[in-house]
Formats: sequence, C-alpha cells, structure tokens
Amino acid sequence: LGTPGYMAPEQAAGDPALVDVRADVYAIGAILRDLCATATADGTRPRSPVTLDRPLRAIVLKAMAANPADRYADVTSLARDVAAFRAGEPVAAYQESIWERTVRVAMRYRTPILLVVAYLIMRITLLAFFGR
Repeated sequence: LGTPGYMAPEQAAGDPALVDVRADVYAIGAILRDLCATATADGTRPRSPVTLDRPLRAIVLKAMAANPADRYADVTSLARDVAAFRAGEPVAAYQESIWERTVRVAMRYRTPILLVVAYLIMRITLLAFFGR
C-alpha cells in the first residue's frame, strides 16, 4: 500500500519481499521533489525540477532511482546529503567540476575573499603611486 507518485517501483509492483528501507528513501525523494517544485517567487508558475541546482537535482534523482541499489542505502545518507547541500558543502550524489567547486567555495567565503582582493588593489595602487 502507498500513495501513487510516492511509491517506489518495487512497492507499486506489489511484492512485499522486495520492499525495504530504500522504498522510504524513494518516498522522501518524491516529497523533496515536490517541495522543490513550489511556486516561483512571483507565484505565477511552479519551478521545473530542471531549474534546480545540479547538486539538489542529483540528490532527488538518486533518492528516486528506479533501481533500489542505485538509491541511498538509508534515510540518514539522504539527510546527510541534503544537510551538506544546505550548508554549501559538496554532496555525495553529485560529482562537481573544478569550476563548480571554485564557485561554491568563492560564494561561501565571499566576504574574506573580497577583503583580500580590496587589500591587494589598494596595495597595488599605493605601490604604483609611491613606488615602494
């Protein structure tokens, strides 16, 4: 038994021997998918899952994989990835490129980076004017 749209494929097939904790992971992934598809800021239309950040989309896709072996092993692993995404850290479900990692780190530490850049610009300007 379950709610269509939130049932894992093995659960929908009706064989209770195939259902384990990964069916719950599938259901939580479906809930996460629906939460991410809420209305846009202007309230006119729902966000498409395609417009989600790549790591978040990877989390949803891994949680809702058709093959239970491809899903998170348990709900704790799924929760760990969601928490990492919210904290701006890398997630296990998504292999980020060097450029994406650089952008993520720069966004996370943007204030210290901007302070160092401002200091360097000031220092270069002073060296240009005073020659020291």
